[in-house]
Amino acid sequence: QENNPHMDGCALHDPLAVAVAADPDLVDCLILPLQVDTEGPTIGRTIGRWDGSEAETRVAVGVDVDSFVPDFIDKLAQLFGRLVQNQ
Repeated sequence: QENNPHMDGCALHDPLAVAVAADPDLVDCLILPLQVDTEGPTIGRTIGRWDGSEAETRVAVGVDVDSFVPDFIDKLAQLFGRLVQNQ
């Protein structure tokens, strides 16, 4: 909450990416042509650019939080429950 008070918690990018690989319906996407800046102050930044390119990528812009978070918490509880029982 200190780093991202507007989020009421923390970002879970990696667990969400894994969940979306299993269930793509967890996210709402836009189809955008993307470009990676290769120089200057924004080097490495991925930007949606409508530059006439036909290359398009699905870009997640929304998450079904009510489905993802409870399932993620349940999976953590299962994992850590097993770890504690095995010690």
